[in-house]
Amino acid sequence: MLVIGIVCLGLGILILRMNPYLKISQLYLVTMCMVAIYASAIFIFHNALSENMALMFSRWVMLCGVLVSSSVLYISLYPPYEGQGSWPIKRKHDFLLFSAAAAVVAAAIPPQVMYGDTGYWMVPNDWTLIWLAILGLLAIPAMLFLNKIWDRSEDERFKRHCTIVSIALFMPLVFTFLDTFIAWSSVENFRLVHFGLLGTSLIFAYAIWNYKPFDVPVLTREKSAPAAPVMMASLGAGHCDLIKGKKSDTSYRMFISEVESGSRGLMITNLHPDQVRERYGQVKAPIMWLSGQPGQDRLDPAALTIIQHTMVDFIQKGDKSIILLDGLDYLISENQLEKVLKMIYAVHDAVVVSGSKFIVPIDPLTIDGKDLAFIEKEFVVFEEAAVVA
Repeated sequence: MLVIGIVCLGLGILILRMNPYLKISQLYLVTMCMVAIYASAIFIFHNALSENMALMFSRWVMLCGVLVSSSVLYISLYPPYEGQGSWPIKRKHDFLLFSAAAAVVAAAIPPQVMYGDTGYWMVPNDWTLIWLAILGLLAIPAMLFLNKIWDRSEDERFKRHCTIVSIALFMPLVFTFLDTFIAWSSVENFRLVHFGLLGTSLIFAYAIWNYKPFDVPVLTREKSAPAAPVMMASLGAGHCDLIKGKKSDTSYRMFISEVESGSRGLMITNLHPDQVRERYGQVKAPIMWLSGQPGQDRLDPAALTIIQHTMVDFIQKGDKSIILLDGLDYLISENQLEKVLKMIYAVHDAVVVSGSKFIVPIDPLTIDGKDLAFIEKEFVVFEEAAVVA
């Protein structure tokens, strides 16, 4: 059991090192830490030096079991789901309080223990059913939510994701039930729960491994009406250009013109990708949507670290890159100006070093004059009327 805890902790560290900027990787590491603590508690309980110690650690096992189930529930509802409106995610502080209360109730359950050939083990009693009910209360609503959003989605990739996450969610619960009822039949020291924990850990690692929001495929251009020619006053290599105006159309056409000329493009916008394609045709570049609803090819406007990493990583992966960021006012409204400026500084440095290009359209009426002045220091500033002939 202790070995499985170490393996799970190692998986958590590996996934975090693969993608330290992704929130789901951080949550996975926390969950794997909980699994490691749970495994350690079971190991110490089996090898307790006295019955009193065994009773104490059996309570610790029950408490950790509830906390692990809570962590698995939360992480199963967090990945890139289209309909992420679940209560644990929307009200995480309330969920933490609920989980802590459930864990305390589980720890208060009066256990019974026996000593066998391989150490102490818990004798199931009527109180054990309360513990199992708490675990089921944590897992079943999540399963219903996953089934609901699976049924609503038409994305096969997303449906597969929901299916494997549902399996991972229920695996520890099913194996714990089996353990309990096998023990009820007087079979000593037959433990399945650690296999359930390992299976869950591996499934979540696989799911997160295959969720790579930064490896965005370049779309092939379909036949569409050619974009209107755009004459640019200046769009030099290593430049960060701020285009001031009420509309962003000029910036989009500048970006598309560069991509059509052979540049690697990445578009980050607060417009839905379908709206972008409706206006400008099938853009030959990945489009990332700034949206608070997680999903494929979306960036949370409150997650500046991920947005920054997405842009810098894209610039560093190839030459002749160009990025369009439309929605700077949206980012400022969701974050502190200082944090947005820090992100801009990092992207600016990457652009200058690599000789890339960075276009940011902005309506000066949407941002406070003092804030706009701070932003303009990092850009070559153009008025929209001066860019287009």
